[in-house]
Amino acid sequence: MKSSKKKLYTRTATPADAEAISALSGKVYKDAPYSTAHIRGQINNYSEGVFVAIFDEKIVGYCATIRVEESAALKKHTWRQITGNGYGSTHRANGDWLYGYEVFVDPDYRRL
Repeated sequence: MKSSKKKLYTRTATPADAEAISALSGKVYKDAPYSTAHIRGQINNYSEGVFVAIFDEKIVGYCATIRVEESAALKKHTWRQITGNGYGSTHRANGDWLYGYEVFVDPDYRRL
């Protein structure tokens, strides 16, 4: 007998997820959603550090990180500066610090 319980899990994001993530960002950030190009940039710049939350095979959450040098993380900076304008282009493979710069969850799926 197949279980009807819905499953919540996380996995790394893939380029194929970019449109769905962008659409979700539009639901969360109505006035300033991420473009699909932004999401693809984030995934391409550090694929091991970008995650999606899946519920019932639907993307319901997103998290993006980059690795940066300690000096970059500790000096005064803006979000745009540290993230390469939101593309994650400032990621450094040998960076000392994992810098989380985005987390959002579909409002309909919060508190599961």
